[in-house]
Amino acid sequence: MKTKKMWFKWMAGMTLVSVLLAGCSTTTVDNNGEGLKDQDEPQVIKVGVPAGSTKEMVEKTMKDLVEKQGSKLEVVEISDPDESLTELTNGSIDAFLNTFTNNSENAVTSIITVPTEPLALYSKSVTDEDAIVKNSTIFLPEEPILLTRALLMLEDEGVIGIRTGASYTDMSIDTAVTDNPKNVTLKTMPVDELGQAVSDETTELVVMPVMMATEAGFTDKEELDTEDIPENLSNRLVVRAADQNATFARTLKEVVQSAEYKKLLDQNFPEFEDPEWMD
Repeated sequence: MKTKKMWFKWMAGMTLVSVLLAGCSTTTVDNNGEGLKDQDEPQVIKVGVPAGSTKEMVEKTMKDLVEKQGSKLEVVEISDPDESLTELTNGSIDAFLNTFTNNSENAVTSIITVPTEPLALYSKSVTDEDAIVKNSTIFLPEEPILLTRALLMLEDEGVIGIRTGASYTDMSIDTAVTDNPKNVTLKTMPVDELGQAVSDETTELVVMPVMMATEAGFTDKEELDTEDIPENLSNRLVVRAADQNATFARTLKEVVQSAEYKKLLDQNFPEFEDPEWMD
């Protein structure tokens, strides 16, 4: 009888342990290409972001808010969108914040559009975008998506025309520009060198990110026009498609949607353009 009572106590204890363990797990998918299990949720969320003001924005707005939710955020500097995509798909990072053109061949997805730094047109001598003279030189960022945005901006200004159907992801001056009524010369260079491209006495102009222009010494009076960023070229938070409902992905999205994030953004980065959903 004593042995039988002890056996019942042992079984009751094992049942209790099983119930407690079951209550601690909410995993509903396996880890064979189907997303993260709970135990595989990253202790440190690695997010790839471009160098410059976008990286600074993430560090000054998102990082602390993510940590308040109990996670750590590691910012990994990756400026090339294609490299970001590669690093995400091979698991080196958990998400990236950059321009993203959806490609069904890649098992990744955008979870939210985020505020993006606009480009602007600057000159030390030209005082109005309508006063751009023939044969002027305009310097543009050479980075692929920034170049696309710069060319689209110049098209909006009537400076150039762009071929219908030109690809946003690999747009180039030679293949995309079809009309050039003022015969302007378009030159590209690394975005971080554009601040030194324009001299005071010439009719040269430059298209570059607004915060970078301020750091380079350009004033509001020298800003001729500011870009209206196409929604499909705004920065986005992108994760592997299988992870879009993972805890870390929900955390990142909730942070961007929070009132605290918007407050920090307005205080520190008023130049950034909000996506449509924030309006």
